Amino acid sequence: MELDEFENISEHFIVIHDKKIIGCGRIRAIDKYAKLERIAILKEYRCKGFGTKLTKYLIDYCKQKNFNQIRLHSQIYVVDFYKKLGFIVIGEPFDEAGIKHLEMQMSIA
Repeated sequence: MELDEFENISEHFIVIHDKKIIGCGRIRAIDKYAKLERIAILKEYRCKGFGTKLTKYLIDYCKQKNFNQIRLHSQIYVVDFYKKLGFIVIGEPFDEAGIKHLEMQMSIA
């Protein structure tokens, strides 16, 4: 599910390290909130701070665009990563693309 119907209405971001693309993410505007999606870092570059830097950049970008809230669907195994960045869990676990997720949000107004 890498490409979907939201590709053309989302803003896309990449992470470059040593002239190599190692990560990506996108932001999709939904009413007055932003939804972070498709956040990924290549396996060999995980746990080195790139995911944190990317997510903080996306959060700052959302603040500059005057969104009042950010939401995302987190795979269960990375919920604590997003909690450390200020997101809280809302709702119950659900299946997305065959993987258990939790919806999370952060108020930034």
